[in-house]
Amino acid sequence: MYYYWQIILEEVHLYEQRGYCCRYSNLQETDIFIEKMEDSTEIKSTAPPKVTYPLPAPYDHLYFTEREAECIYCILQGHTIKSTGILLNLSARTVEFYLKNIKTKMQLRTKSAITDQLSHLDFRTYAEIHPSLQALIATFHVEGDQVKKPSRSGLVIV
Repeated sequence: MYYYWQIILEEVHLYEQRGYCCRYSNLQETDIFIEKMEDSTEIKSTAPPKVTYPLPAPYDHLYFTEREAECIYCILQGHTIKSTGILLNLSARTVEFYLKNIKTKMQLRTKSAITDQLSHLDFRTYAEIHPSLQALIATFHVEGDQVKKPSRSGLVIV
């Protein structure tokens, strides 16, 4: 009996190795084994590093994530939660979630309090901007004091 358990322990340690055949257990009969073997042969791609956006004083100890920055940028441009969701291909509820995170970070209660505190924030001044925010900034054309905003149809509304 002791010999049997030694073989089982050996199979547990070695079943993932290519070419090893389990004699007493069914460890290699599951889909998990096949997936692990396939995953080990693939070269895993590394995800690009996340860009964060530190806030100015008095919030200089805080930062926005990429999605929070996109949401707050649209809100600062005068978009509603619904139109922000449409622009970012998110649901309105997801935009509300990001705004809730921002309110919690900044210890504010309303969306208007956020816009008041961050009205001077210009994302174009950051040294590193992630590509989707760059594309979002490029969709807003500033001519004089008027900000032109693209509509859902792609036409520019003044």
